Amino acid sequence: MVKRYVYLYRQAMNPSPGVKRQLLIKAIGEDELLEQLRQEYPALQDPTGSTPEAIVEGVAEMKRLLKYNDNTIADKLGLGRTTLWRMQKKSGAAKAKKEE
Repeated sequence: MVKRYVYLYRQAMNPSPGVKRQLLIKAIGEDELLEQLRQEYPALQDPTGSTPEAIVEGVAEMKRLLKYNDNTIADKLGLGRTTLWRMQKKSGAAKAKKEE
């Protein structure tokens, strides 16, 4: 993984912090990161049988690490975009997001 990151880093011309993050994600592997997140946040494995608060916590981490939007997250979790929004609303995450 480290060799792969160094190789990708050297190929980039004066990478910005965002590009460095993308290179690191590419070196580790997006699927590997998603699997780690599912292990850390079990609610992401079975979103329909979990509490909205637990799901929103995992979703926030996906947004932070992978910079996914709600559409992409809903696709990765096998949920509809509206269903994900309802879970966020129920847990209060949608309201907190508006206040920022």
